[in-house]
Amino acid sequence: GLCAVYIKGKWGFMDRQGNVVINPMFEFTWGFSDGLARARQNGLHGYIDKSGNWVIGPRYRFARDFKEGVIPVSFFGVLKKETSEQRQMYATGAANSTWVINNDINKGQWGLIDRDGKIVLTATYDYIDNFYERLAVVGRDKKYGFIDPKGNLVIPLIYEYAWNFSEGLAFVKKNGKYGVIN
Repeated sequence: GLCAVYIKGKWGFMDRQGNVVINPMFEFTWGFSDGLARARQNGLHGYIDKSGNWVIGPRYRFARDFKEGVIPVSFFGVLKKETSEQRQMYATGAANSTWVINNDINKGQWGLIDRDGKIVLTATYDYIDNFYERLAVVGRDKKYGFIDPKGNLVIPLIYEYAWNFSEGLAFVKKNGKYGVIN
């Protein structure tokens, strides 16, 4: 596996032998999940492969990890349109995010994209967490439930709060009381 490394104010990755394999060029990185790592550049999140190439260029202000074949992302503040020129600018760190942001797209709404950046679930929820055990906590209008990787609501939005599944169980709050669901 690869491990994040911080050198001279930038993040990259090194291998088990301590060799830098992805040069530090990112503001921040997260670990690899299903072959992709989230990386932040110019305040925006995108996804790189194990060679450090952008698979999905940095175009999301808020995003989660790639799991179960999908990525939860906030459609608030996505790039209007990503061009090959912009992708090259991200790679060199020359992008100026102030001129490519569109803040009018579904303010604050979360959806799902696939590994290629194609929308799986349009902006539907106020919140989507990472997937655990094939389910992700979602929230809308201060109610929480769970979706599957295809974006289907499998546990309705009936909880005041919900935590991720672990070993087949999830902690929830309903009517002021806490409990566990399976």
